[in-house]
Amino acid sequence: MGTGCGWREYVAERTSAEIIVKLPDHPICQGVKNFKLPKIERYGEPFAVPTPEAVPLDGVYTKPNGQTEPGRMGCVGRLGRGSVLLHSRSRNL
Repeated sequence: MGTGCGWREYVAERTSAEIIVKLPDHPICQGVKNFKLPKIERYGEPFAVPTPEAVPLDGVYTKPNGQTEPGRMGCVGRLGRGSVLLHSRSRNL
């Protein structure tokens, strides 16, 4: 993909996250409404991924100490002739 495909930090602290559907008409979001994930790992921005074509899923992490951190939860781009999910912040998605 031309980048390191990494992130600033990975923390397995049982963070909660609110996932916000920004593009409800996007194919990966059809039928999906905003939802919460109670205990997940956290990946910090910036992400070393190609510039996304779209960011249909956004979100906010709430850390165990109550602090919040925004983050892109799903970035979509093109690889060759197909579309790919460049990043999804949680294995639970």
